[in-house]
Amino acid sequence: MRSTRSFVTVAATVAGFMAIALLGTSCSTQSVASVTSAGGEPVDYIARDYVIDRIAQRGEIFDGVWPETSIDDLLPNREFAIDGATPEPLADGIVVGTVTAVDQGRGYAVEGDDAPGGIEVAFDDPRSVWRVVVLTITTDTRLGDVDARTIKVGVVIDGGMDAEKARKGYLSLGRVALVLDEPGFFEFDPSLYSVRQSGNLFGVVTKSGAVQFPGLGSGAASFVGSTDTVADLVAAASEVPVVIDVSTKAGQFARDDR
Repeated sequence: MRSTRSFVTVAATVAGFMAIALLGTSCSTQSVASVTSAGGEPVDYIARDYVIDRIAQRGEIFDGVWPETSIDDLLPNREFAIDGATPEPLADGIVVGTVTAVDQGRGYAVEGDDAPGGIEVAFDDPRSVWRVVVLTITTDTRLGDVDARTIKVGVVIDGGMDAEKARKGYLSLGRVALVLDEPGFFEFDPSLYSVRQSGNLFGVVTKSGAVQFPGLGSGAASFVGSTDTVADLVAAASEVPVVIDVSTKAGQFARDDR
């Protein structure tokens, strides 16, 4: 684990997972389009909207404190020196691509009030408060330490989410843009990448190339700023490297851009 990431304090608690598990799941599962997704199945726009809505709802429940204040801070040419440590990028990389497969991972149950990390169970176990699906993503743009064209990413969904609708929805997203933390977060498969900021930096790419992060809600526009397209991200990543000193001594991230 990179030292710059070990200082991140995430308020993604079991209470948050239990809250999101209570959200309604009443959308229809009917496919309404004949367009084919990258996974070879018909695009299901209802399922697509269902997944995007759930990403947005997660963002309303899960919050945290991170060193980054913008998408530019997560580019590979931005390095952070936290409390005098060796400067390093905050994220493992940013990738753009399409979801070509969605597989079941694990479920996590909570017994009593003393299970902050959850108890691993089968994916379809009815006791699951949250579950992990594994997305296979074929990338067309890679910034940072991610070298492979095809990667696997673990994504957390709530236990009450319709798993089949979620599968169809992720396959129907079209191009996606993900800010990734390094592999190792998921114990059942340490090779999986995870999405930064408790999954909130799972973005969708419009036909014009604009990157949208539904998990950031009203803060999305200020977070991406003028770096709001895939082309902008690529251009910004080629700029002169910047080192940012950060101190946590006051109990918060105090920045000093060099």
